[in-house]
Amino acid sequence: MWLWVSLGLASLWCAVWVAARWLTTPRRTSEPPNALEVLSERLRRGEITDEQYRRDRRTYTTGH
Repeated sequence: MWLWVSLGLASLWCAVWVAARWLTTPRRTSEPPNALEVLSERLRRGEITDEQYRRDRRTYTTGH
């Protein structure tokens, strides 16, 4: 009998832990940015130059 009680309590605590993790994990609600959005953001932050932006944008849009 004690074995069943112990297994039941362990199962209960596991269920509580899983529920808590599931409820506190952030969820993605939007699509990740595409390559051109990332490229534009990098230009805005000054991580790349205008020339790099134009070259990479041409590469993404034409494949060359």
